[in-house]
Amino acid sequence: MGSLATPHAEQLLSRGLSVLRNPISATRGLYHLTRGDLAQPDYFGTHIHVEKAPDRNNRVTLSRERDANGLRRASLHWTFGEQEKDSLRRTVALIDAELRAAGIGRLEADLSDPALARRLEPTHHHMGTTRMHPDEKHGVVDTDSRVHGISNLFVAGSSVFPTSGAASVTMSTVALAVRLADHVRARLAGSKIDTGSLNSSEAAAS
Repeated sequence: MGSLATPHAEQLLSRGLSVLRNPISATRGLYHLTRGDLAQPDYFGTHIHVEKAPDRNNRVTLSRERDANGLRRASLHWTFGEQEKDSLRRTVALIDAELRAAGIGRLEADLSDPALARRLEPTHHHMGTTRMHPDEKHGVVDTDSRVHGISNLFVAGSSVFPTSGAASVTMSTVALAVRLADHVRARLAGSKIDTGSLNSSEAAAS
């Protein structure tokens, strides 16, 4: 998870990987640069964000492997499914049709499975491992961000999101945290907490 690379170095690395994934586009850009007409290219690139559909098989579990402290390591299972591929292809097809109908251009993209395997990359939004749902069979926390079955354990963060969205989640995460803070404050103001009445699981979680 940690990295010693600076944001600038990470950006350069990202650009370099983009060139490797899209050699044709990179060559075309270099061609325009050498001609001196890069200021007025006849094309531009696109970057499409696709929201992941909920998939119970995409999850974080504990593996049998242990770290230096003897703790079991996290095991991540994440796949880009057929629904996401279909959404991406349909989106590109719709945009291409509108561009052509307006007579202003076209959208070209290789969206074959091999091409997607080369070019797809995550957006680094780690979320959804404690998804929110009123039914404990389908989620970890309820609509108040309280862990099902534990009265005094709440989760604040993007892990409660049922889906990932397709853009930055910071504002939504902050809004949920503020909402949870208001809920806990109102709850504490309305009742006195008797720590002696907590059961063992609640006491361990507090």
